[in-house]
Amino acid sequence: MGSLKKILLSFVMFFGLLSLPEKAKSEIGIGIMLGDPTGISGKYWLSEKSAVSLGISWSVIKERLTLLGSYNKEIEIKTQIKEGKFFFYPGVGLFVNIPSSFGIYIPLGLDFNFKKYPINVFFEIDPGIKILPETTFSIFGYIGARYVFF
Repeated sequence: MGSLKKILLSFVMFFGLLSLPEKAKSEIGIGIMLGDPTGISGKYWLSEKSAVSLGISWSVIKERLTLLGSYNKEIEIKTQIKEGKFFFYPGVGLFVNIPSSFGIYIPLGLDFNFKKYPINVFFEIDPGIKILPETTFSIFGYIGARYVFF
């Protein structure tokens, strides 16, 4: 079995294990992300403990379109802040740089969800590995905000 097939099979198995039933939440957030890359960000909360993030963006530095998709575990950070909740989220994802590269990344982020307003603000840094056309280190970083639909 080729290396790419092994990696894709590993992702399918990993996402299958992580998506075991949990308490449903089913909220969707759509907004913007600013940094490298800059673009549109979407997040679908599968439950209070897991989410799927998607992004379509343009990298000004490398002049390319980037598609991002990841599965994230949501870990609440207990604070005294009454206006909302903080979450740390690690995850695993895939990215495609159009026209010519593909890779894996590890999203590491912080979310703040306001209680009174349907707004989610976030900061994320994504170290990763570009697999095709050659194997090299990759990193993304951005801040953003989403409007959350209930």
